[in-house]
Amino acid sequence: MAASTRQREGEEVASASAAARHDKSLTMRTLLMSCLSILCNLMTSFLSVIQAASQKLVGFSHQLAQLVVVPPLLLVPVDLSVDDDEDIVSHAPPGRTISSDTSSTCNEDDDDDDDDEETEDWWTRTIRRLQENDPELYELDLDASMMYEEQHRNGDGHEVSLQEDVQDLVDALQDNTVVTHLSLRNLTINSPSHILALAKAIPQITFLQLEDTRGAGLETVAKILLSAANTTTTTTTTTTSKTIMGRLQHPAAPSGVLPSPTPTVTPPLLSHLLELRLNHAHISIPVAKMLAQALASPSASIQRLDLQGSHLNDSTMIPLCRAMARNASVQYWCLDFNSFRDTGARALGFMLQRNKKLQELHLFGNNITTVGAEHLAAALPYNTTLQSLVLSLNDMGDAGVAAFSRALVHNTSLKKLWVPSNQVGNAGLYAVAQYLPHWQGLEELNLGDYFDTHAAAAIRTSLQHNYVLKRLYLESPVYDCEQTEREIDFYLRLNQCGRKPWLCDESMLLPASLQPHALVKTHGYTSAMGSPDVLFYLLQHQPNMCEQPSHNHCPSRPTSVIHDPRETDDDE
Repeated sequence: MAASTRQREGEEVASASAAARHDKSLTMRTLLMSCLSILCNLMTSFLSVIQAASQKLVGFSHQLAQLVVVPPLLLVPVDLSVDDDEDIVSHAPPGRTISSDTSSTCNEDDDDDDDDEETEDWWTRTIRRLQENDPELYELDLDASMMYEEQHRNGDGHEVSLQEDVQDLVDALQDNTVVTHLSLRNLTINSPSHILALAKAIPQITFLQLEDTRGAGLETVAKILLSAANTTTTTTTTTTSKTIMGRLQHPAAPSGVLPSPTPTVTPPLLSHLLELRLNHAHISIPVAKMLAQALASPSASIQRLDLQGSHLNDSTMIPLCRAMARNASVQYWCLDFNSFRDTGARALGFMLQRNKKLQELHLFGNNITTVGAEHLAAALPYNTTLQSLVLSLNDMGDAGVAAFSRALVHNTSLKKLWVPSNQVGNAGLYAVAQYLPHWQGLEELNLGDYFDTHAAAAIRTSLQHNYVLKRLYLESPVYDCEQTEREIDFYLRLNQCGRKPWLCDESMLLPASLQPHALVKTHGYTSAMGSPDVLFYLLQHQPNMCEQPSHNHCPSRPTSVIHDPRETDDDE
């Protein structure tokens, strides 16, 4: 009985455990089915939202298509067989841009301006800016390396000017009122019509430079200038004659009758030109004669004339100097690195004696010897306008510097004289020292080349009695005397501070009672090196410098003998 009872209880326990496991499994399946049902409902809702949004988008696109009419794409045939130096952009149809690295077309848009500028080359961008009258593009500088490719070089290494490029430039300048400066460099211009067309396109031009320009361009410019001078002179004469004849024939117009309108006269080409540069060119005798006639005209307007490195010789200098003797406009004339010699310098001396306008003359790097220097120096006493004369890198020697030293005694207008690299030594410096106390106008002197302590001491002694020289450049001293150098610098600084009025005008001398106050005022002003002010040093250490000199006069005609201070010391 007991055994059967335990067996029955075991079966009931096992049956209860199986029922519990069955109930748990059923609960898990029910929970899983519920989750799957919820997920399916969410996916169905999401798909419904997407479908509704897509339907609205399709409807909006249909409405937009009805408002905007898109024209069909026009296929314009494009000729791509161009030269290597031309850009494909120039063959694009109106309203479209074709890049040089793609064959696709696109409409121009305001948002793509930056991209268009990046795809434009220099030449296309320049043409566009000229057509738009860009105010920042007032200087037009055309160089061979900018305009043309390597394959267009000819045998002598210069670029070949293309008619198409010049014509594009002229067309772009037709309505331009901004460009006033034009520079053409390293170009071979074989057609005179190119320069003539450019001059017509920009009548307001004030600056023209032809640098290393070959061909007919140089001669054409000379002809245009000559024509402008003749036209202006003829127009002025004709207008004056008509006015006088009109007054004689029609003394008074009846009341109520309007006078006939005066016809407008178109100004000649290059009539507003203020600066002309013909650098590294080859100015022949015919070109020099045409330039000379233009410069001699009363209507000449050029103020700065630069003929640097233009192969000017004695023959071409003669007509130019004769014209410049009558010129009344040129203030700056550069003749550096030409090949004229003493005959050309003599022509320049003839010009300086008569010219009343030139202020600055550059003769750097020519072949002027002592004879030519004497011709130039002899003209200085008769000239009252020249302020700067540069004669560096010539061959005038000591005698040439001595000639200028004598001439400066009778000249008060020249302020700057440069004569380094002219084989000048001690004898030249002794000549300068002899006449330096009597100079009345020169403020800046640059000389050299080799001198010793005695020559430097002679310059220092002469500077004690010179009150106008403010800057002195001794390029290659071979002496070693710091005290002499400091004293030379001291007297130059005295002149910079205005020593001349103190010593030459008795009313401006500093009274002794005011010297202590001047010391207090000037003691606080020091230079960048920490040295005291010149006025303070003068009043404290050399009060005798404030005394009026007793021999402040200039000789009427100094001797031409170069005095050596060492000989005087030996005699004494």
